[in-house]
Amino acid sequence: MKHRKIIAFALALSIAAMSLASCSKSDSSSSAQESSSSVRVTSKETDIDNTISQLDLDFTANDLDVGYDASSATVIVYEADTPTVTGEGAAADGRNVTITSAGCYIVTGVQSDGQIIIDADKEDKIQLVLDDVTLNCNSGPAVYVKSAEKVFITLADGTTNTLTDSGEEYAADGDVSPDAVIFSKEDLTVNGTGKLVINAGYKHGIVSKDDLVFTGGDIEITAANTAIEGKDSVKIADGTFKIKSGTNGICASNDEDTDKGYVYIAGGSFDIEAGTDGIQAETLLTVEDGEFNIVTGGGSANATKKTNDFGGKGGFGGGNFQMPQDGETPQMPDGEKPDLNSGDIPEMPDGEKPDFNNGEMPEFKGGGNFGGRMNRGEQPTQETSDEGELADKLETAATDSTADNTEKADTQLQTDSKDADLTDSQSRKGLKAGNAIAILGGKFTVDSADDTLHSGGSVVISGGSLELSSGDDGIHADETVEIGSGTVNITKSYEGVEAKYITVNGGSVTVNASDDGFNASDGSGESFGGFGGRSDQQSTDSADTPYLKITNGKIYVNANGDGLDSNGSMTVEGGDVTVDGPTNGGNGALDKGDGNYQLTVTGGTLAAFGATGMEEGFTDDSTQVSLLHNFTSTVAAGTEVTVKDESGSVIATYTPAKSWQSMVFTSDKLEQGKTYTITAGDQSETVTLDKINTSNSTGGFGGFGGGMGGRQGGRNSQTT
Repeated sequence: MKHRKIIAFALALSIAAMSLASCSKSDSSSSAQESSSSVRVTSKETDIDNTISQLDLDFTANDLDVGYDASSATVIVYEADTPTVTGEGAAADGRNVTITSAGCYIVTGVQSDGQIIIDADKEDKIQLVLDDVTLNCNSGPAVYVKSAEKVFITLADGTTNTLTDSGEEYAADGDVSPDAVIFSKEDLTVNGTGKLVINAGYKHGIVSKDDLVFTGGDIEITAANTAIEGKDSVKIADGTFKIKSGTNGICASNDEDTDKGYVYIAGGSFDIEAGTDGIQAETLLTVEDGEFNIVTGGGSANATKKTNDFGGKGGFGGGNFQMPQDGETPQMPDGEKPDLNSGDIPEMPDGEKPDFNNGEMPEFKGGGNFGGRMNRGEQPTQETSDEGELADKLETAATDSTADNTEKADTQLQTDSKDADLTDSQSRKGLKAGNAIAILGGKFTVDSADDTLHSGGSVVISGGSLELSSGDDGIHADETVEIGSGTVNITKSYEGVEAKYITVNGGSVTVNASDDGFNASDGSGESFGGFGGRSDQQSTDSADTPYLKITNGKIYVNANGDGLDSNGSMTVEGGDVTVDGPTNGGNGALDKGDGNYQLTVTGGTLAAFGATGMEEGFTDDSTQVSLLHNFTSTVAAGTEVTVKDESGSVIATYTPAKSWQSMVFTSDKLEQGKTYTITAGDQSETVTLDKINTSNSTGGFGGFGGGMGGRQGGRNSQTT
């Protein structure tokens, strides 16, 4: 098990010796010590300390100890029709074996239809050693823990153990519906160095109704529904996991107790292909280390289509075209109300009328598009796609009966996964938590049809390496996203990073987005912006106002919508920021909230390139000099841009990836009152910085408006 100390997290370890209550250890077995861990988040912007401090993140000595004394253990051998039990504490009944006392039990052999039942006293600890066993159960769990204090399943070194079901519905046990190949009503730990293969054709792979712990092993699960579920928690210290699931890969499902329903991963290797969420926690998802390869819902290529994405704010000429309320049609400056459905649309400057129903976007004379996110709160329309099989046929099992059941499990998995993927309401996120996601370290490659990281509260990244490809948001939190260190590379997204409050304090962040790169939004949307410039509503900053703040780090954004967008204020205090912004005039490379919100720079270096029409520069409350400069004509993509001082020395060089005409630049190398030359291809223009925020922009026609709103996240953030 690996533990890493990361800045912004303090990991306290206390050691105490323990042994299994009723299982003697041989002298040759490696001793284990109890490890009690506590993770603390000291994020400046978020306060999830209290949440984490209340959680049990311990791995006990018994969780880690894989030793056992074979000479004193009870041995269960499956052979022919009747299992043989040698030793005390267990008895065979037909093809089933019931364990009733504390102790160590070694299981081996092959059985086409049998079951291990653990029904001991509440004070008893059971160690179940799987030693090359192949066990199928046609009517219920292959391993069913009814009663015990805690059960430890140890995978013997060098062994392969295969547990399956028939794919048929399990029989109920009174008021309990045991619905997993390994089903436990008590705390359950899986450890050891051997291999465990589970084929769950009916529903789930491994389920514990209390805490579920893994400290090692080579785990391979194919499940029609969820692969691994611990109701109160899932804690993983180490191990190798290969998961194919029709619904969730790994989840903690307790949504009734704020101290439970969490997932904690300290290390391990994870290859997860899930029909819905990859790793999901009802409360907190914390990852300290590990290597993760996660695909959900068929990946970003299987994302839902976005509708009514017309891009941008702004308007036509001088009015205040406010958002309609309760179905009203907004008034035009002359008091008329256009009928957007019938085509009663005010003419564009060239006399054309846009057709909102078929998405026609006539160009402005200046080259900008008639834009505006008409209804960002509207639920997306599902894209039709023929997804291929989600799981390959598994390897031939130890017996013919096992092979038959493996095929049934795999077939059911494919059917259930496809059904899940074609349901709009299904959540298909990579990493998901109800309260918070805390990434301390680890290496992540996530390809999801929905958000790659999604939290109903906060996302804090304080280390690690993340490669994210999303069919929706790269990183989404209803409240706060903070990136303090590590590497985040969002290769594909609708919106790259979205939350009410966004702070980047360090690290390296790359965002590629078909809409906004960064979007600080509370989900309430903005007014239409007006025919003629932005709404002049008088909004002011407050504790509840969305903001985007950059204090340090290296950031690159390539966005078709706004590059850096805040529905409130935006502040750049440091860091190195480059934005390849929109090529249409309905969006801006930088975009603050309408009204009295500020776009402030006090330090760092920023270069943002985009189209003219909705360009914005820094506001006059800034303390660092900046410029907003529009070139005479569009500059082709791939053209080098240089900024030189009065002596001819180059102070900055960029090569934008897209065509552009407007440039925002700030650096501590700029001085007020000095003259600078900006050269891009055959265009070269001289600018004297006579103000703190010098600009030659005259504004222009923008788009239809900032959207009708809708709840934050808009995509299953509340119910899935």
